[in-house]
Amino acid sequence: MNRNSISTTQLAKICGVSQGTVDRALNNRKGINKLTKEKVLAAAKEYGYRPNVQGRGPLKRKMQSIGIVLPDLRDNYLVDFADKLEKAAALKGFSTVIMFSAEKSEKETECLLSLYHMGVDGIVFVPVNSGEDFEKFLWSLDLPVITLKNNLKTIPFIENINAPNGASFLDTDTAVKVTSEYIIDGKPILDTVENQLT
Repeated sequence: MNRNSISTTQLAKICGVSQGTVDRALNNRKGINKLTKEKVLAAAKEYGYRPNVQGRGPLKRKMQSIGIVLPDLRDNYLVDFADKLEKAAALKGFSTVIMFSAEKSEKETECLLSLYHMGVDGIVFVPVNSGEDFEKFLWSLDLPVITLKNNLKTIPFIENINAPNGASFLDTDTAVKVTSEYIIDGKPILDTVENQLT
């Protein structure tokens, strides 16, 4: 059956699997059952799936961008962070691409994969998903990924673990500095605010 090209989101629904599983199958990554992989590849062929021509490839280095995934625009801290990161990135010749998860797990994964296929150089986000499988998915992207709170065990994060009154975020200027240095400059990130500020 020859149909118009479909998205990875549609493929995931057809096969009854996550977008991360579809991505692993299409890109021959580890962490996927052989039968599931065959099922996804067969569906991709049947439905005429074609990869994004602007995805991973030579265009990536030319794009020079940072992907940002936020829940929404209701949090003033996150709005300020995104605004300052856009300005800091521009000074280094980078742009930013902002997407919104609406605090939904499936939407978050869709945003992350969209940014990956756009060829961003790194991603910063406020995680909705959690767990070992999600962390494996993030590592499979082979990109610098950093989160704005510590929901994940193995992914670098920016969080003020000693902040008073239950606050957890670093001030936006420091968070932007750490994010841009990690994604753009390739500097390592440490887990505690004391280390980040010294």
